[in-house]
Amino acid sequence: MFDSAVLEVAIGLTVIYIVFSLACTVVNEFIANLLNLRAKRLEKGVLSLFVPQTEKDFSTDLYNHPLIKSIAETTGKPSYIPANTFVTALLDRVANPRRKDTNAKAPSQPLPTTQYEMLKMMDELPNEVKSVLSPLVQTAGADMDKVRANLERWYDTAMERVSGEYKRYTHKVIFVIALVLVLASNADTIMLANRFWKDPTVRKTLVAQAAQIRPISEKSGTGKQTSQKETGASGADVALKTATDTIKPLLGWTGEKMNHLECYNKILGLLLTAFAASLGAPFWFDVLSKIKSLRYSGEKVGKSDVSP
Repeated sequence: MFDSAVLEVAIGLTVIYIVFSLACTVVNEFIANLLNLRAKRLEKGVLSLFVPQTEKDFSTDLYNHPLIKSIAETTGKPSYIPANTFVTALLDRVANPRRKDTNAKAPSQPLPTTQYEMLKMMDELPNEVKSVLSPLVQTAGADMDKVRANLERWYDTAMERVSGEYKRYTHKVIFVIALVLVLASNADTIMLANRFWKDPTVRKTLVAQAAQIRPISEKSGTGKQTSQKETGASGADVALKTATDTIKPLLGWTGEKMNHLECYNKILGLLLTAFAASLGAPFWFDVLSKIKSLRYSGEKVGKSDVSP
């Protein structure tokens, strides 16, 4: 069984990682909203669906469709386009490939209702567009519902790729943010671990506060977000703020001189904290829950071994 002090140090470090992870998330969200990064990534993804390196008239015309414009945010660009909305706009552009009046209320031609109509309308499209759409239309047979389903699956697959690229980009940005925050606050994992090990008062204070910490936003099994009353989110928020106040005095630079070994340890400790913070708060909330379960189960076993 792990020593209780070791688990308490682990809990203290995990709380610090949670605090920095949440701070990184807040900063990243601010930057993403300020620069409209999600909408720009989505626009890039839509514009590269057909002809990523040649003429983009069709893709641009599709992206500027009134249906897509109608769900745009205040920035004028949508950050999310539902598959059914995209396919309806696509079918309209197939039926009216030369229509540039994006302010029109109705298409000049109705949407295709059969596979034959769809294939006939596609004859007027650029070859690059036809080469992408033809297999999706032809493999659906005569069922137009299957045509729509094929187009929606194709779009969803493309958007999964865009989402994956954005997540990888975001992870890099969050690591840079974490590095900046960690350097500014001197959040050295090795230094903090030594402090927790040598100072039982600080360690146990953080452990007591960590007992009340859990994810602020929890979801039910149906994916529906539960209320604060159901999750106790307000209490968890207070506990997290209290824990943040507890660790503040432990952070900051003192200006003390360091020898070479201490410098290496400092760099390693700072990098460890930055890497840990970049893993995200959900990861550390899960780790905290498991460590608390291990610690409390160990306490129960220890008590049961004591003879009456």
